Amino acid sequence: MEALLDTSILSWNIRGAQNSNGKRQLKDMIRKHRPSFLATLETHVPYARLSTFSTNIGYTPEHIIEANGHSGGIWLLKHTAAATTTSITDYNQYSITFTISLGGANTTCTCVYASPNPTLRTAFWNYLSNLNHAIIGQSMRRFTCKARSQFRRWSQPPPEPP
Repeated sequence: MEALLDTSILSWNIRGAQNSNGKRQLKDMIRKHRPSFLATLETHVPYARLSTFSTNIGYTPEHIIEANGHSGGIWLLKHTAAATTTSITDYNQYSITFTISLGGANTTCTCVYASPNPTLRTAFWNYLSNLNHAIIGQSMRRFTCKARSQFRRWSQPPPEPP
C-alpha cells in the first residue's frame, strides 16, 4: 500500500464548469495540493466544451458523466504525470467508482454527487451500500481525500446510512 501514499484525490463541486471564478479557485487548489486525480462535480456543461481547460491544467479524462441539462455532471480526471493505473469499477448518474493501482498496491474510491432530489437519495444510498458490500471483499484501504484545505483519512468504509 505504500506505493499509493503519494496518490491524492481532489473533489470539487465547481457549480458550473464554465464559471470563471470556479475555474480560478480550482486552479489555485491544484497548484496548492497537486492532486493525482481531480473529481469535478456539478459541471453543468458537456466535457467537450471545456476539454482544453483540463488539458491546459495537466489532466486527462478517466471517466466522464455528462450533465443532464444544467443538473449534475462528474468528470474524473487524472494528472498526466500520475504513474498509476485506473480502472472504472462502476458508475451511474451520481457516482464513479474506480480502482487505482500501482505496483502490487490498489485501492478503490467512489466520487459522489448526491442527487438534489431528496426522493432519489434513499435509492442511491441503497446502491452505495450494495456497492460497498461488493467492494469490501477487496478490503477497502486507507486513502487520502483532499477537499478544500481539509484532509480526511478513511481507515475503513464509511458507516452504513440509516
